[in-house]
Parts: sequence; structure tokens; C-alpha cells
Amino acid sequence: HGALLVYDEIVTGFRLAPGGMQERYGVTPDLACFAKAMANGMPLACVAGRGEVMATMAGRSISITYGGEALSLAAAIATITAIREQRVTDYLWTVGAQLQEGLNQAAQIADIPFHCGGLAPMSTMAFTESGPHASALLWEYFLQEMAVRGVLLRRGGLNFLTYSHTAADVAQVVAAGQDVFGELRTLWGSDQLAAAVQARKAT
Repeated sequence: HGALLVYDEIVTGFRLAPGGMQERYGVTPDLACFAKAMANGMPLACVAGRGEVMATMAGRSISITYGGEALSLAAAIATITAIREQRVTDYLWTVGAQLQEGLNQAAQIADIPFHCGGLAPMSTMAFTESGPHASALLWEYFLQEMAVRGVLLRRGGLNFLTYSHTAADVAQVVAAGQDVFGELRTLWGSDQLAAAVQARKAT
């Protein structure tokens, strides 16, 4: 019907592939926006698109806060070059898959209904059933006990892997998960789970 296809690649750009979701899945939009990762933390964002669509802005005034700031452009060139030459996104898929497999195996061994899924570089987490417990209570226990072991996660994810994360980092997360899932199994179905959450808050 003549509508434009527009992608928000602020999260997926340079993470799923150097060219983002559109490169990964081979569907090129009419317009796309990128930010965050493209300059490795420097303030920069961009809009990309088909020539005829972008041409509609020719001669128009666009006001931008950092219009004269060139350092971020240099950072973007260096960052994108490194992403391509060092195959950063391939690495993110590899370590992300290791994290998913490790957490899922740990949960399976402890017989905890938990699943780490989604896309490996930015995985999701879910308790697939809560049994007799409120879902919020399971998450509170899981997150607090992981934090005690040096692992900070957020409820449900996303677990954003970076190039700085190593196999040792993933192993630390998985080992913490094994401990926590094991403890959770002993508390499953009892009224001690809520008490364990409150006890940790009191310390």
C-alpha cells in the first residue's frame, strides 16, 4: 500500500550482525536508525535509508545537538572497522549461546522450570512455570542470590553480551546459576522461599 518499512536498529544494530537485523535476516528496510554501539559509547546516532527516501530531506534544515562534534565520527569509524575486522558479532553469538546452554543445563539438572532463550547476543530468561510460588518471588530470590555471587541480571533479560565478556565470565554466571538453582530446588514448594528472600534483605 505504499507504506515505508522502518527499522529501529538501536539495539539490534552491530549486535546481531555488523549491519544489524536487516543484514542478519536479509530484509532491507526503507529507513533505519542506529545509535549506542556504533561509536562504542560516544554520543552518536544516525538515520540510514534508500536514496530516494533520504533525498526528501535535501535542502531541509535539521537541528542536531552535536552537529559540529567530530570525535564521535572518528570513534564510529574505528568501532565499525573493529566490529568487522575482529568479527565481533560472531563472537557475541558464540558466547551468548554458551550462556544460554549453560543456564538451561543448570536449570534442567536442578529440575527448575527456567529457560534462557531468544537471540544469543541478547538473550531472554523466564521461569516457565511458578508452581506454588508467585513469579515475582521466584525472580526476587533468583536475582538476589545471583547478585550475592557477583552476577547482576535483570528480570527476564535482556542479557546483552559484549566483546569484553570472556568464556570465564560465562562460566562464572553458569556456576552461580548452578548454585542458585540447586538452592531453589530445596526451597521449591515450601514456605521457606519467602523467608529466604526476607532473610537476605535483612543482612
